[in-house]
Amino acid sequence: MNDLEKLRIILPHWIEHNQGHGTEFSQWSKKLEGDYPEISHLLTHAVQALQDAQSALEKAMDMAGGGKIKDGHHHSHHHSQGHHHH
Repeated sequence: MNDLEKLRIILPHWIEHNQGHGTEFSQWSKKLEGDYPEISHLLTHAVQALQDAQSALEKAMDMAGGGKIKDGHHHSHHHSQGHHHH
């Protein structure tokens, strides 16, 4: 398997993982906005940065020939080892 083929497998996981973090950051930003507005603002900024990363990851996947993400998910990959890659 060459690097491009490996990337086609890894990218959907990265995209899904990135989305999960964005959702979590957003939830925490909302929880903290009343008592800790500065931290809430920074978390909101992090969500925006993740959205930029998401766009770049999706474009990379499209360019790699992995297809487009639909409804925020790409289901053509499988994890045989059952663990996360960070």
